[in-house]
Amino acid sequence: MNILHLIPSLDYCSAAAQLGLLSKHFPDAHAMHICCLGGEGPWAARLRQQGRTVDCLHWTRVFEPTPPWTLHRLLKAESPDVIHAWGLPALRALGLVGRRWLSRTVVSQPLSHRLKQVGPFDRWLLRRARSVAASSQAEAALC
Repeated sequence: MNILHLIPSLDYCSAAAQLGLLSKHFPDAHAMHICCLGGEGPWAARLRQQGRTVDCLHWTRVFEPTPPWTLHRLLKAESPDVIHAWGLPALRALGLVGRRWLSRTVVSQPLSHRLKQVGPFDRWLLRRARSVAASSQAEAALC
């Protein structure tokens, strides 16, 4: 099984730490590719030491043509069986690149602690994902 993890940042944050733990205990029988929307963070080196492939898109501005194009080419080249989107920023990037990938997507940590409601575009994306992992009943209701 080929799995692509799409994560907004590899800086010190809970999602990057969880991805690091997952990678450490992930069976080598499955291909695990990591794509970070941002730049190189401290977790990138750790993940590479574990033998994982890490691509960083350096996506810093909303309207920047190169990162979405790079993500699109990566998705075509890897042709992942499952895409794990870590949060709404990763899901939005995936939705921008092409909705055909949404049916292969599992979304975790869909809401940040600051987000009180989900906008119409985000709800549209969440409905098209294969599954959404919510951490509480309240988060599930918002999604």
